[in-house]
Amino acid sequence: MKWNDKETSEPNRTSQNNDGTYSVHSEYKVPGRFFSRPGSAVRVSWKHGSMEDWESREMSVRDPEFPWKPNIQNISVPNLLIGRKATLKCKVSNVFPDVLSVKWLKKEKGGQELFPVINNQTYNISDLRLEKQKDNTFIYTNCLMFEPSINREEGVEFI
Repeated sequence: MKWNDKETSEPNRTSQNNDGTYSVHSEYKVPGRFFSRPGSAVRVSWKHGSMEDWESREMSVRDPEFPWKPNIQNISVPNLLIGRKATLKCKVSNVFPDVLSVKWLKKEKGGQELFPVINNQTYNISDLRLEKQKDNTFIYTNCLMFEPSINREEGVEFI
């Protein structure tokens, strides 16, 4: 067996199955940052004496079977009162690796076009807060703070 075209340094574990065939278990550890580049892929290749050529399987963050897909939770919305500071909170969980960016968007009442919300005197966007979980995935939290105004936010949707 080879991982990314390199022979494994760890011994492969072989076990016999009830039907007389064998199973081989091999592990290869890559640093979490390896997957921060979208084009990065891990490839395992194998060959047995009964096979003519090598076979392989490859996985990258773009694969539908990649086990870690970000889960965006519903944005928590407080009671919005004119003239009182409001905080919208967005959490994204099951993130791996720990490379994520969050962008707030705004859709005007009755419109379909999305506009980026920028950090300014009207809108304050917090820094991303990162929490590592027991399973080595991450949760990102980001907040959008503003003081609601009838003229500016009535009917506006924040995404």
